[in-house]
Amino acid sequence: MPVTKSAKKRLRINKKKKAYNIKYKNKARSSLKECEQAVKSGRPGEAKTMLPGLIAILDKTASRGVIHKKRAARKKSRFARKVNQLQSLMTSSSNTNSGENLSDLKSSSA
Repeated sequence: MPVTKSAKKRLRINKKKKAYNIKYKNKARSSLKECEQAVKSGRPGEAKTMLPGLIAILDKTASRGVIHKKRAARKKSRFARKVNQLQSLMTSSSNTNSGENLSDLKSSSA
């Protein structure tokens, strides 16, 4: 337990910062999971519309110092690549069985 006045204040501030960081990390994580689910279920249109929102949330969390800026960039890049792969698979495989191509995408992203 903190004894001095400044140590007590640091404890209060750290509790507030922790709650703030958890809130924004959860927000980023949940939006990433939603977007990931859209990709895995093979809905390129929905995944493409979710992409700007995901990018905005990741940029916001990085600018506020909740996550590192390079981690945010890595997440954005990887998700954009998955969306583009899914979209190209869906457009190129309009005549073939899309189930096979979707399983290829799932195995390559794992």
